[in-house]
Amino acid sequence: KFSFGNVVKTNVYYGRNTSEGSFGSIAKDSALGKDLKLTADLPGIKTDVIGADFKYATSKATNITAGIYQLKAVDNTKNDKRTAYEIGVDTKLSNDWTATASYAKVTGDNPLFGKIEDHNKAYMIGFDYKVADKTKVGSYSAFVNYRNIEENADLVPTFDNAVIGNGGIGE
Repeated sequence: KFSFGNVVKTNVYYGRNTSEGSFGSIAKDSALGKDLKLTADLPGIKTDVIGADFKYATSKATNITAGIYQLKAVDNTKNDKRTAYEIGVDTKLSNDWTATASYAKVTGDNPLFGKIEDHNKAYMIGFDYKVADKTKVGSYSAFVNYRNIEENADLVPTFDNAVIGNGGIGE
């Protein structure tokens, strides 16, 4: 990981997922700063992961974020490659409340079905109440999210085990 920038904070990532059993890896959700799992499709495919995310503070309360992430299978004959494009916004409504929204689109190849041309978008809107601090006993967070994650949108921010192809209200 390489980071730079003061006005537009930028992170650039590169790595190889060497774990067996996934066409995916762990990356960062630029909109919320959380780890996300890039979803598994086929067992035994190792991938190169490259990505960049950008964060620009439009005010003390509001951030605009964007990201681009690419997975490329390195050990199969199909040369599968997928790219996700993401844009998001978060704004603090008060000391305790934050509103978030993000949209993503995936292009490339699905190892099972070929070229990804449709059912490749995802969006999420949500509200967060407080932020848990694991160093403080008794701190907590609560959130509600609506997600629409289409079945080919598997590089979008599917944090906290959201299931691909499902939408609905978060836990």
